[in-house]
Amino acid sequence: MSVNKSIMTDSERLLFLTGTAIGDVYKFSKKIALSKPDTLYNIRDGKTPITPTTAKKITDTFKNVNPDWLLTGDGQPFKWGDKPEGISLVKEDESEYKTNCPLCNQRERLIQALDARIAEQARTIKVHENSIEGLRALAGPEKQASSG
Repeated sequence: MSVNKSIMTDSERLLFLTGTAIGDVYKFSKKIALSKPDTLYNIRDGKTPITPTTAKKITDTFKNVNPDWLLTGDGQPFKWGDKPEGISLVKEDESEYKTNCPLCNQRERLIQALDARIAEQARTIKVHENSIEGLRALAGPEKQASSG
């Protein structure tokens, strides 16, 4: 599984791992033996980056996670295969995946909102085009009368 660095923030990489491995940031923090789950919540919320210490806790627990990818986004998420060793992936049923993937749900809502905004702007443009045509039609006879 190749993941493009330019599109994944620290938060997205964490959500990718928690969605793949456990499905929940709190459970993930317990699995990697973090004393404070807030560390992962702050990363998830974009308040702090993934630190080398946190990355080490993750890679010590999930040996298959590529530490370079985790810290920088470079390379593949996993050293081999397509999942952390000994951890089940989120169910393969697409509907289950969407409900268990917060980042996917967030992106889907954003896409829907942007589609609605585009449709609204297209309607506004049409209204303005009709107004311009109406004004041109009205201005046409006046221009002819004033020039004659």
